[in-house]
Amino acid sequence: MPSEVTTLSVNDSRRIEMANELVSNAPPGEIQEVYDDLRQFLENDETFTVLSASMFAEHNKRNFVPVLVEGIEKPVVVIITPFNVLNNGRIYDPRSKQSFELDHIKLEAFDRASCPNADVEELESRRLSLQESVDAYISKYFMHGNGSVFSYAEPECDEKKLLICIVNQQNQPNNFLNGHWQSQFAVQFPKEDELQIDGWIQLKVHYYEDGNVQLFSKKDVNRTIPFTNEATFANDVVKVVQEEEENFQRNVDQSRRLMSEFNFKGLRRQLPVTRSKIDWSKMVSYRVATELKPQTP
Repeated sequence: MPSEVTTLSVNDSRRIEMANELVSNAPPGEIQEVYDDLRQFLENDETFTVLSASMFAEHNKRNFVPVLVEGIEKPVVVIITPFNVLNNGRIYDPRSKQSFELDHIKLEAFDRASCPNADVEELESRRLSLQESVDAYISKYFMHGNGSVFSYAEPECDEKKLLICIVNQQNQPNNFLNGHWQSQFAVQFPKEDELQIDGWIQLKVHYYEDGNVQLFSKKDVNRTIPFTNEATFANDVVKVVQEEEENFQRNVDQSRRLMSEFNFKGLRRQLPVTRSKIDWSKMVSYRVATELKPQTP
């Protein structure tokens, strides 16, 4: 007797494809709302249960989602990135040298275990000094920021680098506003006296009171600076990070002002400004709506 094979109908496949797209484009801080909607959207509960975990795992990794983990002395925050997800799916914390399992939907960590060999040993001293400088920078300039420094070796070549991942989330559902700041910088050592810093910075904002306005901005970074000595290495790198992020913030703010003053102004209809909200459910009682109704002959 042939073994049973579970296949998805075309309709099921399309629904799951759409669900994956919705998860990928979920506004910052609203993944749980997306998940709740998807539970109703996907009628095949078993398929949804199996596939939703991988969808959310990819979302968390791509967005550097922070998770609270019970530490040796106190709880610590670990951000999920493409650089600390191990081959077996466990999440690695370079600070504690431990790994853990993670429920990507509930963001609950469990089964902590020692994982001492996940870092590139020859870069560890630089990684530690860079982590210290990154922590000081985040503490000074980010209200809800988290950051980690990882060492990474390309599997197909002998290229080794340090990776800085920074994330700052500010969710204000009571004000219908969520924001997500995220940046990544790869520090490479092409020459003995040179540092190559490549990466990107991006910002996502969602405002949804009586409307739906989303902002997305991204900037690529490519800098080369001299490598002077080990003592100033970490501060030199973080100085570049600060310069690039401050420039990005200024440019976003300037673009927002210009858009408000010129682009949006041109889209506005020339109507009196009353500064009062329209109750659309009672629109039929307004004169303009009455005049638009078909006239009875």
